Amino acid sequence: MLVIDMQSMKLTDTEKLKASGLDGPTLAKQVVDIFLTQLLRSGVLHCDPHPGNMCVDAKGRLVFYDFGMVDTLEPKVQQGLRNAAFALFGGSASPSTAELREAASQLVEGLLDMGFVDKATDRMALQKVGAFVVKNFKDSAAGRATEDVTEKVGAELQGMVDDGVIKFPSIFTFVGRAFASVDGIGRGLDPKYVSPSDGL
Repeated sequence: MLVIDMQSMKLTDTEKLKASGLDGPTLAKQVVDIFLTQLLRSGVLHCDPHPGNMCVDAKGRLVFYDFGMVDTLEPKVQQGLRNAAFALFGGSASPSTAELREAASQLVEGLLDMGFVDKATDRMALQKVGAFVVKNFKDSAAGRATEDVTEKVGAELQGMVDDGVIKFPSIFTFVGRAFASVDGIGRGLDPKYVSPSDGL
């Protein structure tokens, strides 16, 4: 068994981090960046990045421990994640109708590639839900009022539930678990931390 002695500090030990001259907001950004890099670029995900498994050395470099829970994302799932990310985070803060339609289409393709929705679903209904999600995400991110999901797309969502076309791929149990850990670490490091999910 290979054992490497790596000196590091827990990302939750704010006093020690401060004494070492490390900046919390900068570390928070690094933590989110490395998580998104795993999801969107490498496709290899450390599924358990809690504060005991993800630390930082004195030079501000992230250090990962315990690779007992690592998973690999299929290329199609990864492409779906990229499409969803571009749909939500790309484009203008106040999209035109045409931009919204394009972003909704990209989000729908992402959901299909990730396996959240069966390919037999009503594409028009899914497109309407996608447009609602993108618009609400953009509005929330810009500090604007958001619309009520039940009022706007409740019928479409209920129809998809009744048809049994909405699914939850097992890989996203691990993605969700990792995201919750990363999100908690980010909030602890930066009082002004904005989670990627805050607009959802």
